Amino acid sequence: MTTGWELSQKMMPLIRKTIAELPAGCFLDIETATAEKDMHEATDLILRFMGGDMAVRVRRFKCGGDEKLAFDWSIRFRTRHGNKTEIHKFREGFARWYFIARANEDETSLFDYCLIDLDKCRASNLFREELWEINPNNDGSAGGYMSIQKVYELGCLLWPKEFI
Repeated sequence: MTTGWELSQKMMPLIRKTIAELPAGCFLDIETATAEKDMHEATDLILRFMGGDMAVRVRRFKCGGDEKLAFDWSIRFRTRHGNKTEIHKFREGFARWYFIARANEDETSLFDYCLIDLDKCRASNLFREELWEINPNNDGSAGGYMSIQKVYELGCLLWPKEFI
């Protein structure tokens, strides 16, 4: 069995291809120009690109059910030595998006994936600990878990637009 890092490296070409195929609307806003902009700036349409980094995480198939998007978003909340974890970094503003993919059973393709808007998560206070199911690990660390369905219900899921 591969380690998490080895799985990530193995799946990276598929991740890159999948992210490149996401609809442009996930990364830009399109608005019709105002009359003033049309007259003074000679533009009919404005494309606003939402800049920022994308954090990517690949999980094994066993981390969820047999249905699409039947998995939890898992984030480390505590380390045994008290170091910063994903939750601290996200609260502090790291990354604009979070792409989570799940490999298929034989780790040759992606079974499912989603794109989370971390700015919307921060704006909706989604990173409050009481919203997450916190499970301590045997080594003194702890992980937080939230269903992708709940992320969708809170309006923080960019893709897919409709929950399957």
